Amino acid sequence: MRRDAAEAQTRSPSRSRRFDAARELCRLRREEQLTSAQIITILAADPDRYPIEGRWTHNLVEGLVANPKLSGHQVYNRRATRTGRPGSSRKNPNSEWVWSPQIVHEPVISLQEWELAQEVTAALRAGSQTDGSLLRIRAAARRLGLTVTTVSSSATHTVCRIGARKVVLLNPIPDVVLQQVIADMQEPT
Repeated sequence: MRRDAAEAQTRSPSRSRRFDAARELCRLRREEQLTSAQIITILAADPDRYPIEGRWTHNLVEGLVANPKLSGHQVYNRRATRTGRPGSSRKNPNSEWVWSPQIVHEPVISLQEWELAQEVTAALRAGSQTDGSLLRIRAAARRLGLTVTTVSSSATHTVCRIGARKVVLLNPIPDVVLQQVIADMQEPT
C-alpha cells in the first residue's frame, strides 16, 4: 500500500469526526441558542466524539460557526486585505462576499442552517441570554446516555425531548424544576 493511501485511510475517520463536531456545534448554536462557553462545555465533555487538537476555545467555536465554507460553497472577499496597516485586515460585510454559484466541496451543514446560526449568533451578541439550566440538563442526560433536543421554544416555555420523553419547561427554568427533571431522567421510561 502506498504511503499516501495509508495516510488517507487513517485521516478519514478523524475527518469524519471533525465534521460531526462542526455539525454538532452549529446545531447547538442554531437550535439550542447556546453561547460559546456552553458549547465548549458540551464538546469538551465528550472528547472521543468531538475531537480537537489542543482544546476547544471561544475563538475556535465562533470561527467555525461563522465559517460559510461549512455550507460547501467557496466564499471569497470575506476580509479586506488592504487596510493600510501591515499584518491586519478587517472583515468585509456579508453583502460584499463573493459566493460560488454551486457547492464545490462536501457540505457539513446546509446553507439555510448556516444562515440561521448567523442569526442566532447576532441575537446572542445583541444581548439575548440563554438559560444555563438547559446546559445542566444536557450534561446530566449525557451521563445517562440520553440526548436532549429542543422541539420548540417561546419566551415563556421550551419543549424538549429527553431520550424518549417530551418535557415542557418554563423559561427560565426554576431550580426546583431543574432538579426534578434531572431526577426523573434516572427513572426508566
